[in-house]
Amino acid sequence: MGASIFDYTSRLNPKLLAERMYRQQWRQNKFAQWVAPEFIKKGGKGEEVGTLGMDTPTFSGAPIEVFEQFVKLGRTDMDIPVRNRLIADPVFGDMPLKGTAEAAVVAFRQVLINQTRKAYSPPTGMSKQITKAYAENLINKADAYIRQWWNDYHPGNFILTMLSGASLDVVSPATLGGRALGYVSHPNLVVAGSGLVSYTGGRPGTAGYEASVEAALNGMADDPKYYMTVALIRNLVVEAARLKIGRVVLQNGFEFYPLWLSDSAWIQLMLDPEFKDFYKRLPEGLKGHPLATGAESYIAGAALYPDLSLWGARTNASDGNVTAGTVEYGPAPTSAQRGLGRKVGTWTNQLDTSDISMALLIGQSCMAVGVGEKISFTDQLDDHGQVQEIGIKTIQSVVRSDVYDRDGKVPGLSAGDFYENTSSLAVATFSKHTLKYS
Repeated sequence: MGASIFDYTSRLNPKLLAERMYRQQWRQNKFAQWVAPEFIKKGGKGEEVGTLGMDTPTFSGAPIEVFEQFVKLGRTDMDIPVRNRLIADPVFGDMPLKGTAEAAVVAFRQVLINQTRKAYSPPTGMSKQITKAYAENLINKADAYIRQWWNDYHPGNFILTMLSGASLDVVSPATLGGRALGYVSHPNLVVAGSGLVSYTGGRPGTAGYEASVEAALNGMADDPKYYMTVALIRNLVVEAARLKIGRVVLQNGFEFYPLWLSDSAWIQLMLDPEFKDFYKRLPEGLKGHPLATGAESYIAGAALYPDLSLWGARTNASDGNVTAGTVEYGPAPTSAQRGLGRKVGTWTNQLDTSDISMALLIGQSCMAVGVGEKISFTDQLDDHGQVQEIGIKTIQSVVRSDVYDRDGKVPGLSAGDFYENTSSLAVATFSKHTLKYS
């Protein structure tokens, strides 16, 4: 076994570095304030929602949950059973109760995990002698580089999860080490100008649903009725309530929906004549609160968070490389990446330039982070000190909180069918990426 770079210094213990990175991994993440640990610290109100089973996790009420039960159970998949409400009417007076019992229905949220690794090496051509001082310098630089990379990379997994169902390590093909989970466009997808995408062509998770999403997106054009507007946001808030999406709750009792939207949709919204009454106005329950950081406006129950790194959608109509009948999200992959089966490009260093912009309205427990192995540091010292690399590895993935009927007990559904999503919705607008200067 070769020597370890960490053998040359005792000041930078790899276990301590890993623990620091694990504890701080969300703090510099642009979605940090919505992840369970940070959400509570910043004044979000966490409320544990029990599920069935001794070893299954509970939902805290934060928009992004973190489940570490995989570490304990040693599994790569976890079906979390979720109770569904009883809905039938009662009996009255002396009418017999016998025979009127309502059968309990249990559906499932599935969380998957996979391994992710990343390594850093000094610039090529370096052949310095490994000394204690150099080892500490190398580890310090690696720690900084890798933490910065993680903070650039991981937010994209949250966006990909909301739009396609899971993080890159889960949806990537098996030939790239992924779990080859197929894309599932958001089951609550509102398209400007037409409304919610219907399930008549197939439920989410089927080719029919993806074709319906593609058709709805292709029906938009550069016309005001497909733009991001105040009226559309009002409808989104009402639609979210009808879909039983739980509002995010602050410790002061204030409830609201965060709405993430792209910079192009934000610019479009500011051109709406009605918007001038809402710009930079936050209600008292949210104003000055840590979770108001980044909120630029508040409309009808939704706090707006513009973000230039949010993604759009691509179909065969806008990108001939996309398979007809399917939808892809985010920066387009290079020809080499597409040849390997990738449907999204590298997002750490490029923006999505799609004209179909995707906004995301989030509620409680809209995503789940499954942790099977916490972040740990690895290193390689080889070829007489010429090859010097320090990396991290973690088994940690993100999934959207869709609920499925795993055993065929929900009336009208078959085993494996999508049942519902009561935690978020997505909205598509035609918001041109190219800025107008005239």
